Amino acid sequence: MANSSQEPGKFDAVKGGQVPPPISGAVLGGIEGLRQRFATGNEQIRLDTVTNASTYGDEALDILVKALRGCLKSILQCHAERSVKRSFSRRVASQYTLKP
Repeated sequence: MANSSQEPGKFDAVKGGQVPPPISGAVLGGIEGLRQRFATGNEQIRLDTVTNASTYGDEALDILVKALRGCLKSILQCHAERSVKRSFSRRVASQYTLKP
């Protein structure tokens, strides 16, 4: 009979946790370590990773491309938000302008 328990059995492989390693903990080296560090949500770690990516040459191009896409996305989003706010302000101002 199969074990229906959610707990791993004696010979089951167990995947690691989904929590990133602590900043002061040991980290994987090389290009894979660089990719792992870039995947974190911590902006300072991501910035350090991009800074160090150039030492890996062409292998790190995917990291640099992702970083540039993220920056471009942020810039475009900020521009769009400002544009919408300006447009909305103009429409509201034109509708409620006091006429003598």
